[in-house]
Amino acid sequence: MHDACPDWEVPEEGWRLIEPCLSLPDVNDRHVLAAAVTESKIALCLSCC
Repeated sequence: MHDACPDWEVPEEGWRLIEPCLSLPDVNDRHVLAAAVTESKIALCLSCC
């Protein structure tokens, strides 16, 4: 992931604050949305295994 997008990582202290406020069908996905909102990202690169 770092090779493809070196600046992909969002600091945990940023997204942890808003994660509990988000509601998604799968609670395990809240951190992804919280990180995108925190960093105002236009695109999300996801790897689902």
